[in-house]
This record gives sequence, structure tokens and C-alpha cells, in this order.
Amino acid sequence: MRMLDLLWLIPAVPLAGFAALAVAGGRLPRAAVAIIGAGSVGVSAALSFLLGASFIVHLPEGNAFVQTLWTWMSVGGFAPPVALRLDALSLVMILVVTGVGFLILMYSTEYMRDDKGYSRFFAYMNLFVSMMLILVLADNLALLCLGWEGVGRADRLHDLHAVVDPGRLSWAAKKRVEFARSRISRNGRNGGPDRDHCLAGRPSATRP
Repeated sequence: MRMLDLLWLIPAVPLAGFAALAVAGGRLPRAAVAIIGAGSVGVSAALSFLLGASFIVHLPEGNAFVQTLWTWMSVGGFAPPVALRLDALSLVMILVVTGVGFLILMYSTEYMRDDKGYSRFFAYMNLFVSMMLILVLADNLALLCLGWEGVGRADRLHDLHAVVDPGRLSWAAKKRVEFARSRISRNGRNGGPDRDHCLAGRPSATRP
């Protein structure tokens, strides 16, 4: 197995962290929540650096690596795949998303320590990072739109978390975490599509 064949794990590990925290986070001690929440993104960051090194040393044909996982559906000539694409641009983006995301989560383990929704916060952050990774790695418009909408939903869940359960964290500390989180979101989404483009575009259109 080539190192690049592990590309799917980069978004999958934070997604698994989200699932674990969503199901059992409320029953886990805070130390375990922090390990799962920050650790899953840390593993994704380590994989990103390892795959990046492998990509640079063993440059794929066409300067891009495409990993097809499965096919959404097959109706006539319409068969959009679930495929991830690693090229120079997406490599930079996954390094930024996982690297900065890991630092944010490490920062949050301390600054969110008094929040009543501690596990919920880390679950939403893991979902946010996973969807952002799908967004920047998507090889076609259908998967890109899934990541795009997933980022929006995760962002909304964070907003609801802040409204429903503000906890005992100071306003300044919450704003520092929110500012850091929003940098990933805005930088990754500035060049992305809006919902109308997702609905109107061709699902099989790949990035140039």
C-alpha cells in the first residue's frame, strides 16, 4: 500500500472523533474528551504532513493523486464518484486546516475547561474540521457541495452551542476561540461555491 492510499483517513479520523463524542462524550471524563477531540485532529495533521512529504518526493503522474472511494449512484450516464483529489493546492489547504485546527483544539482544552457543553464543543469542532477537509479535497462538485454544506451546519451548531450553553467562560476567552475557529472557515470558504452554484453546477465537474 502506498502512503497516498491513506488519503481518505485525513477527513475520516476527525469524523470518527465527532461520532465518538456525539454518542458517548457526555459520559466521558473531560480528559478523555480532550484526547479524542484534539487527538483525532492531531492524527489527521500528522497524516497530512506524511502524505505531503510522500507527494513531494514521489510526485504522481499529472501532479495530482485521485482516490475514488465509491460511486454515489449510477443512473444512465450520471455516476458521480466519491473521490478525493490531492494536488499542490489541496495539500497546502489540508496542512493549514489540520495544523491550525489542532492548535485551536489544544488551546481550547484549557480555555473551554469551565464550559458545561465541553464534549459538545469538541464534537462540533471535529465535525467542522472533517467537513472542511472534505471541502478542500473533493474531486467533484457533488462532494465539494457536501463539504460546503457540512461546514455551514457545523458553524451553525457552534453558534447554537454558544447561545444555549454559554457556560462560565469569560466573554474574552470565548471570542478568542471563536476568532481562531473562524479564520479556518473564512479562509477555506472564500473561494468556494454558494448553494445556488452547488445546485446549478455539474456534479461531475472536477477542479482544473
